Amino acid sequence: MRAVIGSDHDILLLGLCRLVEGVVEIAGRVTDCRALLTVISTTKPELVILDVERSGFGWLRATERIRGCVPNIVVACISASRDHNFLEEMASIGAITKSLENQTIQDLQNFVAELIGERSPSIPARMALPRLTLKESQVLRRVADGITSRRIADEFRVSVRTVEFHRSNIMRKLGARSVSDLVRYTIQNHGPIQQATN
Repeated sequence: MRAVIGSDHDILLLGLCRLVEGVVEIAGRVTDCRALLTVISTTKPELVILDVERSGFGWLRATERIRGCVPNIVVACISASRDHNFLEEMASIGAITKSLENQTIQDLQNFVAELIGERSPSIPARMALPRLTLKESQVLRRVADGITSRRIADEFRVSVRTVEFHRSNIMRKLGARSVSDLVRYTIQNHGPIQQATN
């Protein structure tokens, strides 16, 4: 898998690249959010991993543009910042986020492994399925189980707006028009689901 790595600190960028070497092919590395789109357009990666702090809205705007121009790309944002609103904002525009607070190197390696796994789903021979991110797959399962956006938001500790964003992406990717379509898709491709009782 080809990945672009970004960080607003040279040393952290080097450390992150060393961490993922051998796991992904590093197609590019950037320390400037303004260069991010240029590098992505020339290298065409499947994955973007950002290690950034809030420091203005540059990375946020860059992520919005990436998601708008390349909808199927996976954008992951890790941050040691205690500003959890920043990570929630990144999640609301489609990034997969992880706080580095109280995390180990092994935790980060596991996170990268999950990112790679979600880009290599098991696709049944009967149809080519659209690729959902890990978070979208989790939301899909809960929506199909009849769980409300509020309860999903509480479970994931995000805003209802973030959950609705994921739902909108799921509907668009699957070509679904209703929750019934999502239930049907889940049964066909992920096995029977258990309806929520409350």
